[in-house]
Amino acid sequence: MSSLARTLAAALPLLFACGGAPEDALHAIRALQDEGRFEDSIEPLRALLDERSGGGEVAYRYSVALAQTGRSTQAFWSLREAMKDPAWLVRAGTLLAELALRSGNPDVAIQVLDEVLEREPEQVDALSLRCRARLHNRRDYEGALADVDRLLALDPERRDAVPLRVVALLGLHRVEEAGSALETLERQQLEGEGANPAAAALSCAARGRFKRESGELDAAEQVYSECLERYPADVGVVSESLEFFEERQRPERIEEILTAANQAAPAHRYFRITLADWYQLRGDAAKAEALLRSATEGDLDVQAWRDLAAYLSQTGRPDEGLAAWRRAVSIQTPADPELRFAFGEALLAAGESDEAREVAEALEVAPYRELLLGRLAFAQRDYARALAHLGEGNRLWPDNAIARFYTALAAEQTGDFARAVEEYHAAMRVDANAADTRARLARLHLAAGEYRDATFVLDYQGTGDAPPLRSGPLVLLELEAHAALGDLGRGVPAALQPFLRDPDFWGSALAAVAKGVRRQAGPQAAVEVIRGADRLDLTSPVALPALQSLARDLSAQGQHDEAIALARQAAAAQPLAAFEEILGRALAAGGRSEEAAAAFERALALEADRPGALLGLARLAEARGDVPAALARYARIDSERAGDSEAALAHAGLLAAEGRAADAARELRAALERDPIDGSVALALASLEGAGAADRDERIALARRALRFGQGDAARSLLERLGAA
Repeated sequence: MSSLARTLAAALPLLFACGGAPEDALHAIRALQDEGRFEDSIEPLRALLDERSGGGEVAYRYSVALAQTGRSTQAFWSLREAMKDPAWLVRAGTLLAELALRSGNPDVAIQVLDEVLEREPEQVDALSLRCRARLHNRRDYEGALADVDRLLALDPERRDAVPLRVVALLGLHRVEEAGSALETLERQQLEGEGANPAAAALSCAARGRFKRESGELDAAEQVYSECLERYPADVGVVSESLEFFEERQRPERIEEILTAANQAAPAHRYFRITLADWYQLRGDAAKAEALLRSATEGDLDVQAWRDLAAYLSQTGRPDEGLAAWRRAVSIQTPADPELRFAFGEALLAAGESDEAREVAEALEVAPYRELLLGRLAFAQRDYARALAHLGEGNRLWPDNAIARFYTALAAEQTGDFARAVEEYHAAMRVDANAADTRARLARLHLAAGEYRDATFVLDYQGTGDAPPLRSGPLVLLELEAHAALGDLGRGVPAALQPFLRDPDFWGSALAAVAKGVRRQAGPQAAVEVIRGADRLDLTSPVALPALQSLARDLSAQGQHDEAIALARQAAAAQPLAAFEEILGRALAAGGRSEEAAAAFERALALEADRPGALLGLARLAEARGDVPAALARYARIDSERAGDSEAALAHAGLLAAEGRAADAARELRAALERDPIDGSVALALASLEGAGAADRDERIALARRALRFGQGDAARSLLERLGAA
């Protein structure tokens, strides 16, 4: 560090303490960053940001400091702030796009670069970046080609333009033009003073792609083999070759390629991780672990120890995983904040709360410290404290989707559902395809009867034209929401239809539709959904959700004989605990207690401690007045496995009837913590009276929660009795 930089670093606190002019502070910060002292510039820049001094330059330099110290994701927000200053829009936007593309967010990059190029249409670096982003998301090859042609018109000597043009042409299946461009590319990269081995490797891989797109698969294989021989450790060549041989179902070739790449570049993490994953997929865990361990020998490679730690934790060895984490942290002295933050998260996952707190409190980087303390408070079920820490962390690091998700969960636990919705939306803006966030928010809207909002969430897409990713659980929620709206009479949305063609999904899909119809039109309408379905064999295990829905609704309508007959037919066809449980429920609803008990016992013989069977036996014992037997059965139910609040409500009801209000409240509080949007549990807890029950203010809050989540008249009546209508 030069004497000038040392003087500036020492003077900065005084400048701020004495209220020095922003320009003086900025001059000192510029000098620090010119010296490469980015870490030293962060706090002074943060102070200027808090004072809103210095305009776009402060936000831009703050972003650069974050990116240079390994905190690129945190820089997104401040770069957006810098873009608000017209003088800094281009520089900040170009850097933001570069960071977004590097972190796998091409849609964000495209959106930002649109703004940059609208301001400066001839900005060649921005054109190149937007072309790369469009190629990366593989949805706008026409736009990519237009960008690269414009780039070449502005700068005919631009060496990165021809490879981009080749890829764009191949994406458009214009193979003859791509072949011509490829010849130009190879001449550029393999001859003369400007020869570039890395670009030559890319050119070689592109020749293979050209042959693939032309349908010349044998010729493509020969080209890829030549490329691998010349460039065995080039990421582009290896990844292209892997894709090709995977398409041709040549697993032995894939292993050869990855092994050769790892041997040629043992320090290259991509090859090591990809090969370890390959071994795991092939069922050879010993080889995967040996490979990861070998990378930790010799050189002190922090990332190698992190990879080993992650592997050990994921394979059920948390103690060994933590030992590897500690080794990684010990190698890097002092360990960088991102590494210590990741170590703190690993400690939390392993249940080492005390050590996680020590790590969190020692973190100098405020967003990391607050987010880790928030996650710790959440793990300790101190949701109000979690919300405070996470909220501060989000203020400092707004674009962290995982932190936003945990903030929403904490808000749910405190009953602040408006905040929860806001945080879930913020998480989706950062990561449009986060399945857990989508599912959680959609369930919240469904529970509140906000069906149109639920469909919006499930169909939401981020920037760009890519449709949202869909999984089975999300499709079921979407079917339920559309059925509740009555939309399915006009046909199933096209995006959901491929799922319905899957025979293994059909029973679950029908149950979801029936659930939505039940919300709109009652149980008899839900019965007709299942009755009228084609391709449905109710004795098949894959139809189990549909049978369960149908049998319950038939029983609710007093159609006991049909419910019993259908369940008995399924149980006779398949010796499954679930079918015996459905039969037991139908028999119990029809008043045939002894037969119901026998069915529940058969279910337990097939699957010990099945929650639904234990619940059925507990209810039968309660009905005949055998309270000790009923309580013993309730106590055996694993609430996590049960998956809903039915058992908790029944158990709490019996406890309350026995004068044990405090125990009933404890049971209901645990159920509400598992599912904060269960209105029936909130209503039951609000209705409890006696020692250990909630006080008046909490009862009012719970009754309002129950009103929000579907308990209508009963919740209104309770609020009136409590004087809080």
